[in-house]
Amino acid sequence: MTAATGDGREERGRPGRPRSTKAMNSVLHHAEKILEQDGYRALTVEAVAARSGVSKTTIYRWWPDRAAVAMDALLSAFEADIHEPDTGDVVGDLEAQVAEVIDLLGSTPRGPALAGLISAAQTNPDLAEALRDRFLARRRAVVIGLIERGGQRGQLAPGFDSELVADLLYGPVYYRLMIGHEPLDRDFGTTLLNQLCAGLEPHDAAAADASAPKRASAQKRGSDVR
Repeated sequence: MTAATGDGREERGRPGRPRSTKAMNSVLHHAEKILEQDGYRALTVEAVAARSGVSKTTIYRWWPDRAAVAMDALLSAFEADIHEPDTGDVVGDLEAQVAEVIDLLGSTPRGPALAGLISAAQTNPDLAEALRDRFLARRRAVVIGLIERGGQRGQLAPGFDSELVADLLYGPVYYRLMIGHEPLDRDFGTTLLNQLCAGLEPHDAAAADASAPKRASAQKRGSDVR
């Protein structure tokens, strides 16, 4: 199962004729729109075929089932949204990335589309594995890299667990996405980050004094973007 290249090349899926990039992109585009508008339950191969004009036979030749189509559509939609900011300060880096993710999940149709796939994955082991391996792993690696770089720069207290910090940072984001009990917005992101980073900063007086202006700057940036 492979995603669209977007550069005019043809790809091969299963043995047989090469994929038409134009037709494949049409399938992924319309699958994405179905996910955004109606959710994963409405995404059937029949619906995608009807909207895209690509036959069911062709779609099944390229993808084994609707979960595979949904996964490639999701990856195609999110592919351009992985950034690795480097502001020189781990708080600033995480603030920029969290704001970007919250804007994407909380203010665009891609958030509900992803929530629908996560929900469906609870009873679909293949989809769950694809979400973990093909969607989450790369994004998680970016966050962990930002955290570990901050540690290498002496901006975090020694002994932190970068994978656990990533979970503590993004767990609440996905909780709000899935449950919807409170807004998923930048105010929430700023509060979450400030409280998390307060427990991660170096504890010696000199380091605390040095980091104070950065915290104030990060808080100002948060208010400026709002």
